Amino acid sequence: MLKSRSQSLSSAASEASSQPNSFIRNLYSVVNDPVNHTVIRWSNDGCSFVIPDQAAFANNILQQQNLATHKNNASFIRQLNKYQFKKVKASERCQPGEPVRELRFY
Repeated sequence: MLKSRSQSLSSAASEASSQPNSFIRNLYSVVNDPVNHTVIRWSNDGCSFVIPDQAAFANNILQQQNLATHKNNASFIRQLNKYQFKKVKASERCQPGEPVRELRFY
């Protein structure tokens, strides 16, 4: 059975070192903050996070929350890949009918 993504993020952060990487800490904080839920949030099943509006995410979250040095989704995605996050393909989503234009990572 899959652990919730929240637990996975915490585990990934603690396994890396006793002081979790700032990128992982910031990402966890941003995804958990209800203020950001229109831009980035946990999926309904809790196993991934969703970025429904990539433009708003780039303009309002990336630099502001220290997730990237500039407003570039591609560099954020490279950071995610560095920590072995994977993009969820539309065909693999748990909920049929979800918008295809949103980004989802586990």
